[in-house]
Amino acid sequence: MFHENNFKYFKFGDIFEFERGTRLIHENQIDGEIPFISSSKFKHGIDNYIDPPINFKIYKNKLTLSNSGSIGIVFYHDYEFVASDHVTVIWIKDPNIKLNRYIGLFLKPIIESIKYKYGFAREISNTRLAKESIRLPSDEKGNPDWAFMENYIKKIDIEFNFKNKKNNIREKNHLSTDNWKYFKLGGSEGLFEITKGKATIGNLEYGEFPVISATMFNNGFNSYKDNGNFDIVEGNVITVSSNGVGVGKSFYQEDDFVATADVNILKLKDYKLNKYIALFLCTLIEKERFKYSYGRKFGLNKIKNSKIKLPVTKDNKPDWEFMENYINQLPYADHLLKSN
Repeated sequence: MFHENNFKYFKFGDIFEFERGTRLIHENQIDGEIPFISSSKFKHGIDNYIDPPINFKIYKNKLTLSNSGSIGIVFYHDYEFVASDHVTVIWIKDPNIKLNRYIGLFLKPIIESIKYKYGFAREISNTRLAKESIRLPSDEKGNPDWAFMENYIKKIDIEFNFKNKKNNIREKNHLSTDNWKYFKLGGSEGLFEITKGKATIGNLEYGEFPVISATMFNNGFNSYKDNGNFDIVEGNVITVSSNGVGVGKSFYQEDDFVATADVNILKLKDYKLNKYIALFLCTLIEKERFKYSYGRKFGLNKIKNSKIKLPVTKDNKPDWEFMENYINQLPYADHLLKSN
């Protein structure tokens, strides 16, 4: 519980260190693995994944504040990242205090409360930010009470979990990924043979085959068409959208279908796929979605080189039996996975 009389105003520049990121236009970005944080309010501010230039500073365990664009939006990042010049990177000045997720979550709405002062014609410069004052809990010595902030968010987290009626189900089916291993999706050593659809919906007449396209709804289904001159894809595969709003959306296709050019088709190489294993895999493949967008498609080369983390057997091979059994024992699995 907050006690307002224990709060006081602090000059931003007195308690935080901060600096702008570095300008890097899209044309000069090289695809890689390091998140590039820009001034978006979506996807945790991640604009792209790049191989940063050698002069770029790599940050970790820091806050970012959009100083233009989606001005005033704050995110906490516990992973390595680089930042554009549209972002201010923030960390606690006191070297004895380590920023963490809980403190970061406490600070986010408080720092964001200053954004009403700024706009397109008035960006958040370093000079302006240093002069800002924010109201924080204070300890007996009048310093920011970082321990209170951390414990307050931890308490909310615990109370939410206990009050959540679905929490028992979540705990029962909790997965520890500590001993899982990463596997490439495609390529000579990958889990799947990956191909791309070729059909164009406008060139097809109405018919009997389901057409799978880059939609995020209805299992990727678009309409029933003749296959025309395009290949009929044999069922029991996974489809992943490479483009559009549904980029990265993954579905299990049990029946034969026709695929458009915005669909990647994943056929498991060394094990017979079924709907239970497929659902397990689709969930993990979709964790890659946040890396992609309309301007950064999940094309054939990118999906072949993507990796997902899977449970493994004693000989470090994917534990397909575990995946199947895990999905099978989930609540309502018998309803969700019934064939049409």
